[in-house]
Amino acid sequence: MIVDVCAQQPTYECFFGLLGERICLLEDKYVFWFTCSFEDQYGQYAIARHMENVKLRNVAKFFAHLLVTESISWDAFASIYLSNKTAISSHVYLKHLFLELFEFFGFTKLKNHLTDPTLADYFKGLFQHNNPEDARFCVNFFTSIGLGRIT
Repeated sequence: MIVDVCAQQPTYECFFGLLGERICLLEDKYVFWFTCSFEDQYGQYAIARHMENVKLRNVAKFFAHLLVTESISWDAFASIYLSNKTAISSHVYLKHLFLELFEFFGFTKLKNHLTDPTLADYFKGLFQHNNPEDARFCVNFFTSIGLGRIT
């Protein structure tokens, strides 16, 4: 419900991120639910062809806040798959998510998270090495949002 209300706002309000963070501190079951919600939100965007940009941005900023504050684990990225076959709305969602993570962390810390060997399994869907077409798309995607040095 928090994610839905956050998505409906005309602009992102950090209140929702702080609320989600605080709820995650209460009990581990909320961490699990927000992690599942992260995966579900991406799943919806991966199949939806048209989603409002404001909703995508607000939800991405909400989950970026939870990731930065370590309210949810980076293992939520295990369900993310980036390719030219996924819907444009999922690309927009990931764009806003990574730009927000970049804003919070800065380039070096974000790159360190994404290249951390203990987290590598979670980012396999983002950084494809076995399929040249998907690898090229990944490089082009991150370059187009100004984060090409990550790849």
